[in-house]
This record gives sequence, C-alpha cells and structure tokens, in this order.
Amino acid sequence: YPMQSKIMNNLLRGARRKTFYLRSGGTGSGKSRLSFADTCCASVPWMYNLQKKEWEHTGFSYPALIITTELSIEEVQSIILAFVSGVTEDHIIDNAYVDDEYDRVRQAAMYIESSPLFIEYLPNFDLDDVTNLIKKYYREEGKN
Repeated sequence: YPMQSKIMNNLLRGARRKTFYLRSGGTGSGKSRLSFADTCCASVPWMYNLQKKEWEHTGFSYPALIITTELSIEEVQSIILAFVSGVTEDHIIDNAYVDDEYDRVRQAAMYIESSPLFIEYLPNFDLDDVTNLIKKYYREEGKN
C-alpha cells in the first residue's frame, strides 16, 4: 500500500500487509497527521497534486479504519480534507478559501465519502474495546 512519503515508500517498499508500523516522536510532532495521510493514500482513490494542479487517480481504494482516542472526528476530518484536497487546514477551518480551494475541498469531500475510509472515536477504552472494533470493521467492511 502506498504511504504519504516517497522516502518511506522507497525505504519500506510501501506499507505491507501483516506488518506493524510504529511512529515515535514528541508531543505535537505530527505522528497522527502522518498516519492519517498514510491511511488516505491507501483508501482514498483520488488526491490533488499541487505541483500539477490536478486531481490524480491513485488506483488505491482499500478499506481502512482510523481509531482516534484524543482528536474528535471533526478534527480528524479536517486533517483528512486538507491532505486529500491540498488546501491548508487553516483555510478549511476558517472558511478562508482562495482561488479554487473551496471547489477542491468539496471535491475531496466527495472522494472521501465514497471511499472505504472509516473513522471511530474511542475516548475511554481498553484493549478489548480496540480489538472488538477492529474485528467488527474487518467482518463488515474488510475485503480480505
């Protein structure tokens, strides 16, 4: 599966099945954002390319589940919208769009909604809660 970083794709040959990837870093270093971006690369089949200024079909549309324990679903959604559309999150949150950004965000929202990307918020959880949620989505939404 593709990852958001070309360097990581080259080093790891992409995200591989049955492999556990762990990001480590200090508070506020962007671990969650990078993970959300990796998840989008595998599940949202269209991404906006800022260099080419056009939508690119990635060919990837695998079921993916984001389990958030700290960020609300709305916060996760704005991060994902920003990544897929190529519009800064500040512009989305502040409704301060320039040029074609509003249209790109609307298009990104349609691509995300039609993709097999799922988000669940688990503020108070234990290991059984996480395990059961993963099993549920695997049964109901997983392809393999």
